[in-house]
Amino acid sequence: YPDLHMFLPRETFLIDFFNGGGGYCSVELVYAVCCVGSLFKENIKASASANASTNANESDRYYSLARQRLFTSLGKPSITAIQGFLLLGVADLHRADLNACWLHVGMGLRIGFNIGFHLAPDYKVHRVSKLFKSRIYWGCFILDHFVSTVMGRTRTTMLRVDESTIEESGKVPDLEWIAEFNPQTMGNRIIDVSTPLKSICLLYTSD
Repeated sequence: YPDLHMFLPRETFLIDFFNGGGGYCSVELVYAVCCVGSLFKENIKASASANASTNANESDRYYSLARQRLFTSLGKPSITAIQGFLLLGVADLHRADLNACWLHVGMGLRIGFNIGFHLAPDYKVHRVSKLFKSRIYWGCFILDHFVSTVMGRTRTTMLRVDESTIEESGKVPDLEWIAEFNPQTMGNRIIDVSTPLKSICLLYTSD
């Protein structure tokens, strides 16, 4: 972080996970987060082969739970549905299942179009909310272009700059307490995700 998961801001997810009511956390999204997290989990005291097998089994279980709930709730498009499908796509990438990745990422982005995530709101929205909505969209933009590049289909990206009116991502206010959820290698540092996010977007859009 920042990485392929920038479409899922930690701040919004954690605030809603602990307090609820913000529309940035759902049961299916938690399962999807656990699915990807299980793939990264390491236990240096266990043998590599045994640990990999255990983590894969955990990830498969969360993958199935997330996927079942996401498909069941297709009639209720939401930000968390976008993020959930994209996380399944990331899990598919790690498994080298490119067809499933293409399907899940595509579904997530189409849900995004359905709720207009690429358009600047035409009503008054709190500045911080705008910043997070922008980060989610441009994080989706990066994953869309990355997956298309991996698949060798760079001309089939769904998200294009000239079709979006949402502002570029900016720095959001620091939340000191989320440092507790940082990887140990990061310590108490708070990373400004907006700077690398904008730089990566620029790389994908430059000729």
